[in-house]
Amino acid sequence: MFDDEHFLQRTVERLSCPAMERAMLLYNDSELVRFLLAEAKLPADERDVAIALGPGEKPAHTIVRRDGRCRTNLSGDQPYRDAHLLSFSRFEALLERRGEVQARFAAAERLTGEKGSAGQLLLRLIERGRYLSREEFVASSYWQPLLRDVLVSLFRFSAKQLERQRQVMRRHPSARLVQHHQPLLRRYWSNYFFLGHCALLAVMERHRAGNALELPAEEVYDTVANGLLWLGGTLGALLRAAWVAGELGGDILGVVKRRLRHAVARDDRWTILAEATTLLAIAARRSGTRAEIQKGIAAPLRLLADSSDSYAVQVHDILRAAFDGLDAMSMENGLMWLGLAHDLYEHQQAHAEATPLQLKEPVQVVSPDVATMAVANATYRLTGLNGFRLAVLTVPYAVKQEGHQLYFPEETLRQLRRPWVSADTLAILETQEAVIGKPQPVRREATPGRNDPCYCGSGQKYKRCCAGAGDDGGASL
Repeated sequence: MFDDEHFLQRTVERLSCPAMERAMLLYNDSELVRFLLAEAKLPADERDVAIALGPGEKPAHTIVRRDGRCRTNLSGDQPYRDAHLLSFSRFEALLERRGEVQARFAAAERLTGEKGSAGQLLLRLIERGRYLSREEFVASSYWQPLLRDVLVSLFRFSAKQLERQRQVMRRHPSARLVQHHQPLLRRYWSNYFFLGHCALLAVMERHRAGNALELPAEEVYDTVANGLLWLGGTLGALLRAAWVAGELGGDILGVVKRRLRHAVARDDRWTILAEATTLLAIAARRSGTRAEIQKGIAAPLRLLADSSDSYAVQVHDILRAAFDGLDAMSMENGLMWLGLAHDLYEHQQAHAEATPLQLKEPVQVVSPDVATMAVANATYRLTGLNGFRLAVLTVPYAVKQEGHQLYFPEETLRQLRRPWVSADTLAILETQEAVIGKPQPVRREATPGRNDPCYCGSGQKYKRCCAGAGDDGGASL
């Protein structure tokens, strides 16, 4: 009781109105104080913490214990002694951060109820497929600090499962898949987009205190970003892979530069495009790395420019223009980006995404917010130099956004959402073949016996799998 009276008395005596309001906020919310102390990256000792209550060289301070209780207030003329400092700018940033956490909790509670669990939200990530809303992503992010290493492991497992399913399915004609394996096609579509949701959640805000991944950044990059690039093949998948790389930032810079140098020396075109796009993403999202990246990419770009291969020279020209434009993006590129997004958004509204795109200055544009969402949601196929040109045009704009900004709000999704059809999955499989290649078809000499293992590789008996025209038992492939 004495401590409370002492604190309140010093609040009235020593603080001006704005500082008094902030001091009382801390006094009335010990949970907030504990949040601030946990997120502030303070030394692990028992010393008190002086929280600055305003800007300037001599602000007032609230002195708090490590258990979250407020001890006293000091005016700007009174120095704090034997206490760690939490600056006013850091205090404000952490208050904003807590507001975000509370908003995420509220979103999670709205979707799952008071007794909801992380498992319910993970199921939504899988079931919603391409049409996961911003609200659902934000709600899922509430549990992310507790599940980030689980999400990396889940991504690794799901990527392997997806590749096994792809290998099996693409050995058979599309007509057969449509006729006998609708559940498998539907599940593949959901899992394909789940990888993108999982990747963003696994790495977002990884630099915050108490929120670090246990796995080394290089391992996360190899698992998540490269996994999306390799299994993706679409513009949306590439942008998520680029966003992951940008969020990992300087932690993976050394390994990416090294791989790019080796790829240029070996004339490994796929790796050149992948690692160069990764460096572009890091430079765009983490502006502090740009000078180092510009220096590191100079030698590989010279090798490409001096090549007698016209393809390599064109790659050089695209990359050089992209890196040079990071600090001052041209109006022409900005308009082209908004125009491209406008076309993609119109195609999504009309469900006509197979329509070819043209990289030219637009007649109409969309807002920057809608542009990011439209491009991140695109299933447009990336092939050849035109696909690479699309990638380097879109990456610098999209990776600067926060993870939830890559998703449409539910209100917008209602205009875009439509029921899944088997052609959706077949289009993804065909897109992946442009990057990965198509497995060789299985050629059977004769129809197996009814009790023999089915030739499709499901592990079931033939009579319970592909023998029946109306049987969808092959969904377990």
